[in-house]
Amino acid sequence: ALALAEALGRVAPLELPGLGTDKVLARAPGDVAQDDPSSDDVFSDPERLALLQALRAAQKSMLQRRLFLLHDEVLAPRDSDARANETSLLVQIYQDLVRSEGEEHTALEALKKARKEAAEVARQPERAPSRAELHTIYAQLLEYLMPSMHAHTLAGELRAEGRSGEALALCERALAVLRRAPLGSQYWSELASARFELLRGSTLMDEGNPREAERSYQEAERRLTAIQASLEQRLAQDGPDATGQNEGALRGVRDLRGDALLSLAVNANVRLGDPARALEYFERAYELNQSAFMRVLRACYCARSKKYEEARAVLHSVVPAPSLYYNIACTHALLGEKDLALDFLERDLAENHPTPGARRQKLEWTRKDPDLVGLHGEPRYERLVAVER
Repeated sequence: ALALAEALGRVAPLELPGLGTDKVLARAPGDVAQDDPSSDDVFSDPERLALLQALRAAQKSMLQRRLFLLHDEVLAPRDSDARANETSLLVQIYQDLVRSEGEEHTALEALKKARKEAAEVARQPERAPSRAELHTIYAQLLEYLMPSMHAHTLAGELRAEGRSGEALALCERALAVLRRAPLGSQYWSELASARFELLRGSTLMDEGNPREAERSYQEAERRLTAIQASLEQRLAQDGPDATGQNEGALRGVRDLRGDALLSLAVNANVRLGDPARALEYFERAYELNQSAFMRVLRACYCARSKKYEEARAVLHSVVPAPSLYYNIACTHALLGEKDLALDFLERDLAENHPTPGARRQKLEWTRKDPDLVGLHGEPRYERLVAVER
């Protein structure tokens, strides 16, 4: 997979940032390469502009098909609420696309009229629209020029296999490209940079560099805070007619920002040995996300603070699931409930880390986790975390 991605990246480095090469030349603001699909000059080329508009038409057709299937009694989801929610979201996205087409047509006609009137007054030939004017009119089509995040996917898989050094190098190459080359829309570029910073922080934590990991997490959180503020401002301007698409984007950014704060908390607790700092980060993350995963972590923090009954009450409110097993184990260990802790730790190791590399990485983390210190010396624990050859 890596070899194939690297080969593709050498052919199309701007479409696959981080893969193939990081030798992407910076461009001056007015310097637009004719063969660069990420440049604004795409709107000056009738053939490429037509292709972008065809992508939007194809997306509209796809949305229509999905809406049709949602009304099919055999193929539609059985949950009526889920079907209604999905229908509402798809309709809103479709309406956004129709509205963007209408706005482009109106703006283009207004520009042509103004240019024609100006030419008649000046008794000169009518000038073609400038690149800046075309960019303003067709700005929403930039969403179809978003590059691939395949490097992020591969880096995540490398990290899961314990190959953190390779994952770190991939993240840093992608970030280098994003710093030097304008890819996709500004929203995409900032969000992609934040995601790569988050993963970079995790690989640095794996590599035993918690201070640099914290700086990377903080940079991700800074970017996400700015994106969140921008989306909230846009929704406030739209008022009650705010689109579901923007609301969905805002929820996604808030969740990702919560992940950044949670990563800062884990790094502070496990790597930096600063539980007070960890609690501060966690409380900020919990304000953004109260999912079952976060509630289990809250129980863990309550147990660390010796609020044992509160920790047990939170645990009882959560249905155990594979993604929760490890933190449930940590909470029971902090509560002194060793058998339950070992039960969930065993289930986590058996069900959530299927490959040898992933299991080795998890075992290394488990042996260093301060929440599990109370299990050290227990024969069952020692068997579970024994070094695998």
